[in-house]
Amino acid sequence: MTFAKMFRQSKFVQLGDLKGRLLSGRIVDVIDDDLYVDFGGKFHAVVQRPQSKQRDQYTIGAVVSIRLQTWEMAARFLGASRHISLLEADAQLVGLLRRVDRTVKSRNKDIDLRYRSGDSQAPASMKREIL
Repeated sequence: MTFAKMFRQSKFVQLGDLKGRLLSGRIVDVIDDDLYVDFGGKFHAVVQRPQSKQRDQYTIGAVVSIRLQTWEMAARFLGASRHISLLEADAQLVGLLRRVDRTVKSRNKDIDLRYRSGDSQAPASMKREIL
């Protein structure tokens, strides 16, 4: 069997055009108001954290729903002879499917896993210097 035939029969190709599809993914990183969502694509989708009362629930590990716009953001920049990838997918956040609420004990202190060290969104009691 040739690669071309295997590729045509793959589940990925059978999905068809993904533009506009609703997908679920897990938040793998939070930087300020940007959420990096792993939805199973080549790159993570970067979406904005909503400015709502639920914004604190959009943390690392939470499962969200997104509407995919572009599988891979790429463009031809001025002077470039070929397209350059931005190494991210374009999507819109639809909503929260499952939140994360977990803490662990470390040296007799609770560590909230929803925030990264130095995260500007973390409560003051959770902020600490990176060693």
